[in-house]
Amino acid sequence: IVRAAIQKIPVTFSTFNEQFSTFYRETVRKKGRYVNLSEAVMEMYKSPYKDQYYNDHVRIIKGRKLISQRAKDTLAIKVMGGPSEALVLDLVKNRDYLLNDDEMNYYAFSMEEGVVINDREQYVISFVPRYTLEKPLYYGKMYIDKERMAFTRIEMSLDTSNTEKATAFMLIHKPGSLRFRPRDLTTYISYRFDGNYSRINYIRNVFNFNCDWKRKMFATNYIVVSEMVVTDHNIIAKIPSRKGAFRQNDVLDTKVSDFNDPEFWENYNILEPSESLESAVKKLKKRAE
Repeated sequence: IVRAAIQKIPVTFSTFNEQFSTFYRETVRKKGRYVNLSEAVMEMYKSPYKDQYYNDHVRIIKGRKLISQRAKDTLAIKVMGGPSEALVLDLVKNRDYLLNDDEMNYYAFSMEEGVVINDREQYVISFVPRYTLEKPLYYGKMYIDKERMAFTRIEMSLDTSNTEKATAFMLIHKPGSLRFRPRDLTTYISYRFDGNYSRINYIRNVFNFNCDWKRKMFATNYIVVSEMVVTDHNIIAKIPSRKGAFRQNDVLDTKVSDFNDPEFWENYNILEPSESLESAVKKLKKRAE
């Protein structure tokens, strides 16, 4: 079933060059308290799903940061993710990540009880690691539209049983005297079907980890959540130049002030940080209707 769905990607998913309007948000919780929030309005440019994702890119249009003023709340590490994850974690298009023969051979697949999503029946296929590799693998589920044989949703959790491997995978930077202990990393990806084609709709990454300085006795728990939701899309003639694109290794927290515009944000468009962007946007659309 999974292989059949992969083979049908060129016809079940968008066949156009497209420009997406998206909203992106990162939050950091320390011991259950929010200490950092960065968010941005973005434009995302994507070629047809039959093409590689390498020429796709995102641009930040407006951004802002709300951050704790206490120095002790500063997070001295950088974890993987960021606005460019909307491209990397579109796993139906970026098939280097999971949906290719080499990667799929690392997993055992099982059929689960089917479900209904948006009035459409779904196959539910679970996957677990078959081997122990130098890199950590995932546990997860794929949801595939029974009629169209198209991916609807992918949910997965990183195997963090080997702390050293998980840390190397999750972490971009940390001070040498800081100890990092990964607890879990979960990823949720959903696709929207418009009656003709499917395309990326929502991505959510949740990092849960402990940090402590070597001279301190107790560790501090952090939860970092990054989300992207599509609010609109349009067909375009060609993908524009990458000039001004947000690079994959850029960190929003350090760059968001470059895109700040207080008059744009004002006070009316505040979303609760504890609410999923996907559900928040649904509520806003219902109000508008």
